Amino acid sequence: MAFWALQVSSRTLQDASMYERHEQWMLRYGKVYKDPQEREKRFRIFKDNVNYIEAFNNANNKPYKLGINQFSDLTNEEFIASRNRFKGHVCSSITRTTTFKYENVTTVPSSIDWRQKGAVTPIKDQGQCDASMYERHEQWMLRYDKVYKDPQEREKRFKIFQDNVNYIEAFNNANNKPYKLGINQFSDLTNEEFIAPRNKFKGHMCSSITRTTTFKYENVTAVPSSIDWRQKGAVTPIKDQGQCGCCWAFSAVAATEGIHKLSTGKLISLSEQELVDCDTKGVDQGCEGGLMDDAFKFIIQNNGLNTEASYPYKGVDGKCNANEAGNHAATITGYEDIPANNEKALQKAVANQPVSVAIDASGSDFQHYKSGVFTGSCGTELDHGVTAVGYGVSNDGTEYCNDGTEYWLIKNSWGTEWGEEGYIRMQRDVTAAEGLCGIAMQASYPTA
Repeated sequence: MAFWALQVSSRTLQDASMYERHEQWMLRYGKVYKDPQEREKRFRIFKDNVNYIEAFNNANNKPYKLGINQFSDLTNEEFIASRNRFKGHVCSSITRTTTFKYENVTTVPSSIDWRQKGAVTPIKDQGQCDASMYERHEQWMLRYDKVYKDPQEREKRFKIFQDNVNYIEAFNNANNKPYKLGINQFSDLTNEEFIAPRNKFKGHMCSSITRTTTFKYENVTAVPSSIDWRQKGAVTPIKDQGQCGCCWAFSAVAATEGIHKLSTGKLISLSEQELVDCDTKGVDQGCEGGLMDDAFKFIIQNNGLNTEASYPYKGVDGKCNANEAGNHAATITGYEDIPANNEKALQKAVANQPVSVAIDASGSDFQHYKSGVFTGSCGTELDHGVTAVGYGVSNDGTEYCNDGTEYWLIKNSWGTEWGEEGYIRMQRDVTAAEGLCGIAMQASYPTA
C-alpha cells in the first residue's frame, strides 16, 4: 500500500478528495496520529497548506513552484520552531574577520555547480536536532497530551526523557543492529516504571499448571515460507491496554478473534474488558495479571465472549456485567498448548491460525522499539502476553536485514505509536530452543 502511495500519479492525486490526498500523504510519509482529534487538526492544516500551494502555483507569476512535502501538516510556526535556529540576532555582537582572500579576483565563470565537480555529499536530513532537549520534551508533551502535577515532577520526567532520547540516538547511530529505536509515548518513563503496570503475564505460575498434551498440527509437513494473517482479514486493528496489566486478555482475545474469523468468515472485535471483569475466580486477576490458557478456559466455560462494542474496554478492574457477559458474539470449543521450546512446532501452528505467545518484554530496547527485526537482547523471564499473527523473511534492504533474517510477526497491545504501528518483528529460528525472548516456551491457541 505504501509503495502504491509512492507511485501514485499526479493526476490521481489531483482527482482524489482532500481526505484521500491526506491519507495518501500519511502513507507516503509514515504519519500516524495519536487520536482522531489530532488527525482532524492535522488534516485542516494540510488542507490549508495544499490550498495555499495550489493557489500560488495557479497564479503562475513567480519563477518558482511550491509543492507538498513531509512538512505539509505543520503550520509555519511549528515548522520554524524546531528547525530554523541560525542565531542571526547575535551577529551584531560578534567581531567579523577582516581578511578575504578572494578580494582581488577579477574573473568568475558565468555559472558553476560544485556537485558536478564531486565536492558535495548527498543531501542529509537534520530532522529536529536543532531543537534543544527542553523544546523536544515540550513538543513530545504536546503530542502525547502529557501534563505533570508540578515543576518538580516535570523536571524529573524531563531528565528521564533526556536519558531515553540519548540512549535511543546512540543506539541508532551505532547502526549495528537490524532494528531501530524511537521516541514514543513511553519516553518519559524509566524501564522499571514502564514494565510495572503493563507486563503482567504470570509466567512464574506456569510450572504449576498442567499443559495440554494434544497438538493437532503435529503431523503438518508443509508450511508456507511466510504468512500474514492481517492480509487474510483475521486480525483486528491494534488496541491499547493502557496502564492495566491485562496483556494476557489482549493476547487471548486476538487469538480468539482469529480462529472465529477462520471458522465463520466473520472478523469481530471481542471484549478484553469482559475477561478483566469476569475471569477472576482463578489465576487471572484483571489488571494484576493472568494467563492466556486460563482466559481460554473462561471463554469455554462462559460459552463465548461479547463484542468490544457491547462490553467496551475501560482499562481498569471493574464489576462483571453479567448481562453483557451472557451475550456471546464468538466462542471456542477448546485450546491446545504448543510443544514447549520448539520453534518449528510454533511455526506449524502460526501457519494455520494466530497464536497466543508469552515473551520477556522487560528490556529497554523493547520499550523503545520502533522498526526492523528485533534481535534482543532479552531474557526468558516471561512477563508479557502478545499474539503471533504471522512470520516471514526480512527484505528491508538494510545493511543488516538484506541477508533474509527470519522473523515472527507479533501483534502487541500498546497502541499504534509503539513499534511498527503497533507490531514488532522478532527474530525467528534462533539458536536457543526457547526462541528469542522465550517466544516458544508458553505458546497456545484456541480451537473452534
